[in-house]
Amino acid sequence: MSIIPTLTLVVLTVAMAIVLVRLVRGPSLADRVVALDVLTAVAIGFIATYVVASGATALLDAALVL
Repeated sequence: MSIIPTLTLVVLTVAMAIVLVRLVRGPSLADRVVALDVLTAVAIGFIATYVVASGATALLDAALVL
């Protein structure tokens, strides 16, 4: 795996952690709903980056379902 996909996966992992904090601590229901939507988008990006880096195209179905 090259350096670019690795850095992208690290950034997406940090983004997931920040969004999870917002999901748990969100002061209102709207904050939690938006955090869940962003978490889904970040998860799709994470899966897509992993597929590009590893070549395991079987995971593309999971990204499409999300």
